[in-house]
Amino acid sequence: MWLYPEDDEDERILKKIFTPEAYQLVRRLKMKGISYELANIMADFINARLQVNPKPITTDELIEIYQKSLREYKRKKSRKFYEEHKLI
Repeated sequence: MWLYPEDDEDERILKKIFTPEAYQLVRRLKMKGISYELANIMADFINARLQVNPKPITTDELIEIYQKSLREYKRKKSRKFYEEHKLI
């Protein structure tokens, strides 16, 4: 997974995907310990962004992706809660 690279090759790929400043932010996210589900949502947004524009992702773009991902994560969590409690 993009947030938890398994080897040096994965780490090199991450450094190509993000600008140096954005890469440092990725390291801080990893240290913060965001959920696996949120990291997967972010990965979807990152992949979509790279398909449209293959240039490295900047810090501002990464922050925007994080915010979008967080909204999507919260939406999915609340939907799951309502479905589990038969409120929908």
